[in-house]
Amino acid sequence: DAFKNNIVKPDELIDKFEDEETKSILRTITLDTKSISSKWEDISEAEDEESRLKKFAADVIKKYKINQLDRLIKENNEKLNRTENEEEQKEILEFNKELLSEKKRIQNTEGICIN
Repeated sequence: DAFKNNIVKPDELIDKFEDEETKSILRTITLDTKSISSKWEDISEAEDEESRLKKFAADVIKKYKINQLDRLIKENNEKLNRTENEEEQKEILEFNKELLSEKKRIQNTEGICIN
């Protein structure tokens, strides 16, 4: 009903999250449309409101997942710099390789299916 009546307020939806970091990320990417999708302006006027909202939500989720992967990669790199054990370094590098692969996969997906 809220979607149909145009009374959806992004800030109220974001406030439902408990984690402050998540709230901050969502506020940042919802206020900066260029960071959400470079194609945002190309959305056809003929699309209905629900389709635009689904596209917006998918873009936000994609950006959030990429930000989370970037955070994990950064943490692993910091851990790698502190670690002198070669076996542990090898494990960290292998995990970073998996994270980078997942990040690339997400970046190359056109969108996330939201039903």
